[in-house]
Amino acid sequence: MQRSVSINRTKKGKETADVVAVEVKEHLKTLVEAQATQKDLKAAQEKKEAKLMEHKNKLLDKFIEMFGMTAEPVKPCAPADAARGNEATYDGS
Repeated sequence: MQRSVSINRTKKGKETADVVAVEVKEHLKTLVEAQATQKDLKAAQEKKEAKLMEHKNKLLDKFIEMFGMTAEPVKPCAPADAARGNEATYDGS
C-alpha cells in the first residue's frame, strides 16, 4: 500500500528536524567553546597589561629616585660666583 504524499513529507520532515537539532547542538557547543577561549584570551591580555603597567610604574619610580626629582631645588648663585661666571651646582644632598 502506498502512503499519501503528506505522510511521506511529514516523515521526511521529522528526520530532517532530528538532523537539524543535532547540527544546532554541535554549533552551540562550538560557540560556547569559542566564547570560553575568547574569555581566556581576554583575561590573559588584561593580566599582561597589568604586569606591563606595574613594570612601567617601577621604572618611573627608579627614574625619579635616580635623578632626584624629589630633592630640594638648586640654590641660586652667590654674587661672588656670578661675578666670576661660575654657575651654582647641585651638591647632591
